[in-house]
Amino acid sequence: MKKIKILDITICIIALLILIFSYFFCFKKYTNNKDANIVEIYFKNELIDKMSTDVAFTSDIVYEITYQKDTGIIQVFKNNNDLIKEISYHGPSDFYNVIQMKDGNIKMIDASCRGKDCMEMEINKAKTMPIVCTNGLVVKVVMDKNKIDILS
Repeated sequence: MKKIKILDITICIIALLILIFSYFFCFKKYTNNKDANIVEIYFKNELIDKMSTDVAFTSDIVYEITYQKDTGIIQVFKNNNDLIKEISYHGPSDFYNVIQMKDGNIKMIDASCRGKDCMEMEINKAKTMPIVCTNGLVVKVVMDKNKIDILS
C-alpha cells in the first residue's frame, strides 16, 4: 500500500476548496438576485398584481380579496382603499383572503379555505416557495422575463 504524500493531500484540499467556493459563488449569484425576480399574485391563473421583490420585501402592503355577493365579482383592494382588480366569480359566497407584505416577509394572514394551510406558508429572501391556497389564490416569486442573463 502506498503512502499518501503531503503534496497529494494539499492538492485534494485545494481542489475541494475551489469546488466549495465555486458553488457558493454561483448559488448566491443566481438565487439571491433580487433585481431579476418579481412577486406575482394569481387567482385561478388570472394575474392580480405583480411587483419586484425589492418592493415586496421593503414595503408595507396589504391585499384584501373579497367576494361581493350582490354583484358576483371578487374585488381586490391594495392597502385598504385602492381597488386594483375585479374578477367575475362563481363559487362559495364566503370567499376572502388577506395577504400581507411587511418586514421582508409575505404571508397569508387570513383565508376562507378549509385547512388554512396557506396561512402557515411564507415567502422571504431565504424561502421562495409559493404560497398556495386551496381556494385558488397563489403568491409566487418568478424570474423577471424582461431580464436576460447571458453567461460567457
